[in-house]
Amino acid sequence: MKRTILGLAVAVGLLTGGGAVRAEDKVMLKENLKANDVFTVTTSFEMTMAIHGIVGPQEFDQNVMHRREEVMGTKVLAVENGRVSKLRRHIVSQKETEQNPGMAGPETKDGEDAGRIYVITGFGKGRKVECLNDAPTETELKKIKNNPQTMILPGKAVAVGEIWEVPADVLKEMFFDEEGERPEKMSMKCKLLGTEEVKGVKCARVGVELYISSKQDTGMVLAIEVAGEGRFALDSGAFLGWELSGKTTMTGEQEQGGQKITMKGEGPLKMRESWEPGKADLGDESKKLAPKPQVGEVGGGEEEEEEEEEGGGMGGGK
Repeated sequence: MKRTILGLAVAVGLLTGGGAVRAEDKVMLKENLKANDVFTVTTSFEMTMAIHGIVGPQEFDQNVMHRREEVMGTKVLAVENGRVSKLRRHIVSQKETEQNPGMAGPETKDGEDAGRIYVITGFGKGRKVECLNDAPTETELKKIKNNPQTMILPGKAVAVGEIWEVPADVLKEMFFDEEGERPEKMSMKCKLLGTEEVKGVKCARVGVELYISSKQDTGMVLAIEVAGEGRFALDSGAFLGWELSGKTTMTGEQEQGGQKITMKGEGPLKMRESWEPGKADLGDESKKLAPKPQVGEVGGGEEEEEEEEEGGGMGGGK
């Protein structure tokens, strides 16, 4: 479920108001990263949802939880027309924690990208992604994106209190995979709240409100509604982090085993990300990762056997 929930709805109030500001108070908000800039990126995503469903004459209630925590080392390799056109990303660690129906309790394991070193060239559907120390599937490669957060910057001087909207094509590149999701409604508004200094870096404080809903191949409609603040370095436009919170919802019908299932769910969502400039663990591509055994594969280990035995519940949605 983790990848299919990315969509968002705008909370009212954060972006309203704001009086006139002198022209000399404007600050430039645009990406200005340089080749060889490095960052350590720490992210977390946590979602819980209470689901009510109907199958024929029967009703059921389920609770699900997903948490993802990640540390990455990132290096800018090339810049083109003011935007990062090539970067290296080492997934230093990636942990996935899930609680689904049929499980005795939350289970934590390494994510599929843990330890991988990627080089991403270009943007959007035209980007090229290669892994230097592993052999991801084509589907996994398509989920790896460039440096999307700086794309929300307007690329011009902005006054405190000024609001701008992020174009729909930018939102699609930021939040959707290439396959399996069809965005229905997308909206992201940003507001310059002010400037401040963080660890010696002068930053812009940007208010964010985001709504995106998407229809899945299963027929379900998923949406996320979040609001919060982000920070960008004024000298480089580097994204330094954000903290967003809100809710996620799910509605719709799907067929399973010849029966129609109607489901509706809702729950809280938190998204956090921070970038620390100046240092990064970029990994060593000469150290190849061990192949990841598939469920049921000989030599898959006890963990894989347990997963195969317990494979009930809602299935393997990400």
